[in-house]
Amino acid sequence: MQQKRFCGLGMTIALGLLASSAGSAAMITGNVSLNGTAAVSGSAINFYNTPPACATPTAPGGPGCFLVGGIPDGNFTNLSGTIGTIKSLTGPPTGPQFVSQFLTFTNGVSFDLTNLPFAGGPGCSSGLVDPTAGGITCVPSAVGPSAFRLTNGPGTGTNATGPANTVGVQFTVNVNGYTGTNASFTPYIGIFTTQIAGANAQTILNALAANGGTGFFASSYSASFSPLAPAGVPEPGTSLLLGFGLVGLTMVARRFVRQ
Repeated sequence: MQQKRFCGLGMTIALGLLASSAGSAAMITGNVSLNGTAAVSGSAINFYNTPPACATPTAPGGPGCFLVGGIPDGNFTNLSGTIGTIKSLTGPPTGPQFVSQFLTFTNGVSFDLTNLPFAGGPGCSSGLVDPTAGGITCVPSAVGPSAFRLTNGPGTGTNATGPANTVGVQFTVNVNGYTGTNASFTPYIGIFTTQIAGANAQTILNALAANGGTGFFASSYSASFSPLAPAGVPEPGTSLLLGFGLVGLTMVARRFVRQ
């Protein structure tokens, strides 16, 4: 009787662990890239709608849309060319924040926004010494911390030569990906970028400062999302090995009881 109890307990623990590992393995995988259009001001990111170009502005805070591009994989396989929805952002300019279903895909995958990281780096304001100089990288500082990083391209100013200058605008988001409910999720990082030809960091700063600081600039963008390694969640293979290890301990215990 003691032998059966010990063996039964070990098998119960092992099967429980295997079941929990199967639940942990049901996570979002794969990389996906997006394309769309947005208007950016000092206090909001307004994503546009109307597929496929997503070029019609929505009401402030309303949902916009994006087009899945590239060759997505994992959970996003075969989604290239489909349209998803993206919520405009009107909350704090940086820092932890929660936007439920910030992104939704046609296959049922959703991304909740959890953080809009501060871009870091030197601040910039109007009056750059050489606004067309290539290599200028700065963060708009007139309205406080910003998630945006501005980077001038080759430039045509006194400190650089090259083709018509461009400015790159970039910001990063942290999101949690899941299907169904967000009780089990996979952390992802997303990087939004755009290149605006014939402009520079000063052009963007001037646009944001227009109309008493309520100005904006609009541009198409691309974004790429990739999973982060979830902390504290064992890999499925590790969980399976742990489960089989417990089965082995059960067999040892069984042999010990027989002796």
